[in-house]
Order: sequence, then C-alpha cells, then structure tokens
Amino acid sequence: MDGEMLRTLLLEHDPNEIFETRLELEPSMAALAAERATDEERQKLGAQAVKLRALAERILAEGHPEAVIEEYMEEDRKFHLEIGRCAHNNVLFTVFSGVNLMMKETDWKAVKSRGLAVKGNVMAYAEEHEAILTAILKKDSRGTHREAKKHIKMLKKTLF
Repeated sequence: MDGEMLRTLLLEHDPNEIFETRLELEPSMAALAAERATDEERQKLGAQAVKLRALAERILAEGHPEAVIEEYMEEDRKFHLEIGRCAHNNVLFTVFSGVNLMMKETDWKAVKSRGLAVKGNVMAYAEEHEAILTAILKKDSRGTHREAKKHIKMLKKTLF
C-alpha cells in the first residue's frame, strides 16, 4: 500500500463520515455476499454471529465490563469485514477494509462503547447481525441488503 494512503487511513476520522460510508458500502457488499459466499464462508459468518451473541450476553450479565465491550467491538468489526470478504469483489473489499480499519480509532470506539453500555442496544445489535446472517444463508440478496441497511441506520440512531 502506498505510504501516503496508509498515513491517511491512520488519521482520526469523524464517526459520522464512517457511518455515511458504511451506509453506502455495507448493504451492497452484504447483498453480494448473499449471492457469492461459499459454504465455508457462510459457516464462518455463522460462528462469528454466535461469538457476538455470547459476548453480548456477557456484557449484559457482567454489567458492561470494559474488557468485554472492547472484545465485542473487535469481533463486531471482524464480522462486518468477513461479510465484505464474502462479497468476492476485491475493489469493494479494499475500500471497505480501510473503512473497517477506521473503526479501531479512539473516537469511533468511544461512540460505540457508549452505545453498547445502553441496555437493550447490545442484544438489538446481535439480533440485527443474525438477521443479516439469515438472509445471507438464504442467499437472499435483496433481504440481505435491506437488513444491512437497517442495521447501519439503527447504529446511527442509537449511537448519535
């Protein structure tokens, strides 16, 4: 990767810009994932959704412990990245990988942590992830697009 591009990716970015970009990219990538994911990739996504559900339950059971929230955010980032990989479009995946990397930034993580600390949000996010997964497993590209868009819009509503 070009050094200048890498430096740009490592700058702090406005969380609103990350949302705007995710809202445009992720539903389309998820729809492609529904059409193109291999059986192995579908299994991997399923395992990731199970891991996220378990972490969500731990957050609720343990009273929002910071370490579990941090782990949840990383696994959540991986879930969305894996959907991008399942789209089998290298250009979209490269662009989204940059956006996904921005989700490790301090400002983004602060916003997401606050959202995860609100009772009800974490399980709602788990249900939305599972709805996206279900649509991918059904190879329903339109349904996957709709569920991914709904999830990103809900994130924006609950985090800002």
